Amino acid sequence: MAPVVLGRIYDKSHIEITFLILPFVLILLGAVLFYLGSRCYDSDMIKVAKIKLEDAV
Repeated sequence: MAPVVLGRIYDKSHIEITFLILPFVLILLGAVLFYLGSRCYDSDMIKVAKIKLEDAV
């Protein structure tokens, strides 16, 4: 998907602008995916068996 998006931006502008936009898009995409994953965290933790950790002696 990324090559298609970058190709479209490159077709509309120059390669320098494309590579300037890329980090911001990746950071935004990462933030959105992190947020979506965090919404399911509590319900997923309920499904996991509780494990009691002990110190190794």
